[in-house]
Amino acid sequence: MLDRKAAIEEALGERLPAADIGPRRVHEAMRYAVLGTGKRLRPIIATGVGDLAGAPFEQVIDSACAIEFVHAASLILDDLPSMDNAIVLIVICSLHPLCCGVPRKIDRHAFNDWMCEVNDSHQ
Repeated sequence: MLDRKAAIEEALGERLPAADIGPRRVHEAMRYAVLGTGKRLRPIIATGVGDLAGAPFEQVIDSACAIEFVHAASLILDDLPSMDNAIVLIVICSLHPLCCGVPRKIDRHAFNDWMCEVNDSHQ
């Protein structure tokens, strides 16, 4: 199980854009949200189902990673101020306070400035 989890961790990192390419801040946030702590139960189950169906790991890893990406996105959305406004997700800081630097709520103007910065760095 540890070997499978390590292989999944490696695959997740390979499928995300590098943090040092633009838009840098978005890619850093993506990597933070996905590559933090996690049991990786969803992709472990997905690859296990592939084993049962006779599909090799390499054939199902993309789908397993996609499942984990959707799960990470759901955690980000759930933590937003319009939802439960969580500042800490289990043992790591939620993503929205890190991106926007606002501890309790996202200031609309700060968020717009951040998005403009991301957009400018991407061009």
